[in-house]
Amino acid sequence: MIRIYRAALRLLPPAVREEHGETMTALFADLLADARRRKGAAGALLLIVSEIAALVRFAWSERRRERSGRPRRSASGFDEPPLRHARGGREPLLLSILHDLRGAGRALGSTPGFTFVCVATIALAIGANTAIFSIVNAVLLEPLPYPGADRIVVLGHYSDGGDELDTTTPGNFYDWQARATAFESMAAFSYTERTLATGDDAERVLGALVTGELFEVLRRPPAHGRTLARSDDAPGAERVIVLSDGLARRLFGDPDATGRVVSLGGHPCTVIGVMPPDFVFPDYDARFWVPARFDAEFRDNRDQFFLRGVARLKDGVTIDEARAQLDTVMDGIRREHPLFTGKVGAAVLPMKELLVDDVRPRLMTLMSAVVLVLLIASANVGNLLLARSVARRREIAVRRALGARTGRLIRQTLTESLLLGAIGGIAGLAVGKALLAALMAWLPPELPRASGFGLDPAVFAFTSLISLLAGLAFGLVPAIQLGLAPSADAMREGIRGTARGRRLRSALVVSEVALALMLLTAAGLLVRSFANLVRVDPGFRPDPALTFTVGVSGPAYEENQQRDAFFEALEERLRRIPSVEGVARSSTLPVAGRGTGAWFNIIDRPTPPGQTPPSVPYRVVNPDYFRVLGIPIVRGRSLEETDGAEMRAVVISES
Repeated sequence: MIRIYRAALRLLPPAVREEHGETMTALFADLLADARRRKGAAGALLLIVSEIAALVRFAWSERRRERSGRPRRSASGFDEPPLRHARGGREPLLLSILHDLRGAGRALGSTPGFTFVCVATIALAIGANTAIFSIVNAVLLEPLPYPGADRIVVLGHYSDGGDELDTTTPGNFYDWQARATAFESMAAFSYTERTLATGDDAERVLGALVTGELFEVLRRPPAHGRTLARSDDAPGAERVIVLSDGLARRLFGDPDATGRVVSLGGHPCTVIGVMPPDFVFPDYDARFWVPARFDAEFRDNRDQFFLRGVARLKDGVTIDEARAQLDTVMDGIRREHPLFTGKVGAAVLPMKELLVDDVRPRLMTLMSAVVLVLLIASANVGNLLLARSVARRREIAVRRALGARTGRLIRQTLTESLLLGAIGGIAGLAVGKALLAALMAWLPPELPRASGFGLDPAVFAFTSLISLLAGLAFGLVPAIQLGLAPSADAMREGIRGTARGRRLRSALVVSEVALALMLLTAAGLLVRSFANLVRVDPGFRPDPALTFTVGVSGPAYEENQQRDAFFEALEERLRRIPSVEGVARSSTLPVAGRGTGAWFNIIDRPTPPGQTPPSVPYRVVNPDYFRVLGIPIVRGRSLEETDGAEMRAVVISES
């Protein structure tokens, strides 16, 4: 049969026969021996028929090309130009890449089932990475949307040696503004929720109460009108307001709402400006900005800690230098007002660090988890490619026998994996967009910049990069294995497989299991932590309770008696609803914030003179509060309607 094959080789053009005849004969001999061993004489006969048929087609194609003057096929299966490049005899790089891509597309298209499984596996992993990176990028990596944002710092206090940033008082803030020279401009702000009305429509809207030079610090011009100036913050100044773009459109259907009048807390305010759609401060929940307009007495207040400072550093001043200067200013304030600031230190932090410091560990843990998922997916696809490479060994061996260079074979195989990665990356973008939309409904509302998540250019660049790296990761080992295997061995391995191939696949499986074990361990710890949190007794009964916020303001409710009468009437109307068992009222909901703080003294153990008394948060509640929320009274009794007539009553926590 080998003599028959040698005779058939004479069908080839002389140049091709002289260059590749011996190698092709050796390969045929290996195939023939293997066919006889596996299927006997029938297998050998079938092999000689199929190989001679293939040889006839190849010879006819080569002779036709020779007669027509067209370039002959390269060993990798692509057209070679009739004249090689002058330097090194190599074809131009761009043309070579196009040839590789065309061949990769044909190879993947010939196995649609295999291609679909690989693309789906890659798309799911890349989609998860894209969605989580969109959040990480928006929260941790994107600069704040202000010019020179790295120069903006937040000012506050560290109390009692703690490391949590606390608020400051109007008196301290105005002293900072007057005495500290390290800052180019300085302002203070506090969240405020007001009733905003236009005509007959009213709603509760969250905004910011501003004092000082906020918009000079942020350096963001308005889209329409002007921003707040220091003169707007003067006592007795005209009431003005700056709206967000979204609020202006919702209220008036027009972003240019300057000159319009709204009712804020029952008082008319003139809209002097509207900010651009992308303006955010302090976060996406703030929809308006109004000047504080503190009077002279309240500007010297030292016991109302509710303001947070924001400032822009002067050029050349570092945060450490600014902090040292503010500490010096605080030393003077402590000497002047020891009762109020005895245990209070100054704090200067980058604004971005304040926003993201609490969420950074959680986001990085989540990002690490999805990277592990990507590695597992890469190992999966690598195993699939290794299994597929077994079926392709004969093809690669024939190409090498026809003169294909090892580098070109490796590059061709690697191009297929990179193309798989690229297609998976494109599909992963769609998956990531869908996952991100689903995550938006699950994310906690306090997550900084939560409304700014999306697939921006940075996310596209990240997805492109991990698609490329994934393609390299799962394609490199199969490419090298195919490209470096000897031709005769490849022909035999294509049928039987080898110990080396099995070792490679085993290594990938071991890696896959190890990564999956790490991921499952981390997931188990997270689930266990979540279960522990769920089992924590909050000290009250949250299940049947419905909560909502009610606020009253304006001239009709300026006196305490007027506000009390409103809430008492509201409670009575709510109690008459058949499905309502009880009505509780509190100035702050349980576990929904610290609430109002107050200093306290135990009368028979007073705080020594000159020292700041301890401060505790408190809530103002109605007598039904403990019964409705199921909070047990450990000692004594609950509050009653008669409490407060002659002396204030208080229920304290066991701690």
